[in-house]
Amino acid sequence: MAVGKLRLKIEASTGGKAYRTIAIGIRHEDGRFDFPPMSGGELVPTEVPDALHRHLKDFHPSVGTWNHKIGDTDYRVYFSGGNQETF
Repeated sequence: MAVGKLRLKIEASTGGKAYRTIAIGIRHEDGRFDFPPMSGGELVPTEVPDALHRHLKDFHPSVGTWNHKIGDTDYRVYFSGGNQETF
């Protein structure tokens, strides 16, 4: 079963501080990610979409939350597929 197009929202928390939104975008059916620049200027580390792609390929979710840690930063990704417009 292939993963279809997903809407994504990525939040980050460093050093136990409150989560902040760093990206809102799309994962296309072919696996490409589009994250338009946000006003805060923070970039999504390439490790996050790479690891998320592996997770989606293995588990095929269409709605959910996924957590990932790189160094002292925790990343939380909300994703929804189909016609859902909110997270």
